[in-house]
Amino acid sequence: MGNKEYFVITGDVVGSSLFKGVERKNLHNALVESLQFIREENTDSFLYDFDIFRGDSFQNVLKSNSTVFSICLKLRLKLAIIMHPNPIDLRIAIGYGTIDMLPEDRASLGDGKAYRFSGEMLDNLSKNSYRRIGIKTSDNQLNNLLEGYCILFDKATVGWSFEQKEAVFWKMHGLTEVEIVKKLKGKPIAQKNVSKRLKTAEWKQHVKPSLNMIDDFFRDVSNPSARLGSASHPIYLET
Repeated sequence: MGNKEYFVITGDVVGSSLFKGVERKNLHNALVESLQFIREENTDSFLYDFDIFRGDSFQNVLKSNSTVFSICLKLRLKLAIIMHPNPIDLRIAIGYGTIDMLPEDRASLGDGKAYRFSGEMLDNLSKNSYRRIGIKTSDNQLNNLLEGYCILFDKATVGWSFEQKEAVFWKMHGLTEVEIVKKLKGKPIAQKNVSKRLKTAEWKQHVKPSLNMIDDFFRDVSNPSARLGSASHPIYLET
């Protein structure tokens, strides 16, 4: 496939082995629904329908200019909303690089650096119970900086309540706080409570800036590391 680069995302459901019988079937159905939702919402980004294997794992390939970090967070939040009140989350590994063999119809049948990076990152994420997302490329310096960002991003998002996840999910879809109120499940709440949920989720302070920065510099597919730490996209690793 030459030097053209892609994203490969590989993921699984955290703690899926705890689900048995009907609960596991419901989880599988919710995962399928979430993946279809994200696929249909980003038809210009994905090359295939999602491949699902082992009942709780999935894989797909995205174009190099995709907003992959935002897409992955939306996917996590969508599944959490469908599965409520059962707390559930996904572990998603992003590989960025060339693909030697681009499949005709099934994402999981490919091979290349992007696939290997994604698989290696998923193995790394599985070793840490609090990790949910990671990115690996062929640039070691870039990998180190992205790892720092992903760790801080995980710390900000893993502890979110269901209410915070709902608010962030709809905020990511461009809704105002007034519009979000109409989308929330359960008893009606005031707009100020939506604002509070977004604030405690660190949406403006950390989450949105991180999403924008990572998605933005990966749009420069020719050399994403050249933009890292530039004046337009500086790196801030705050604790």
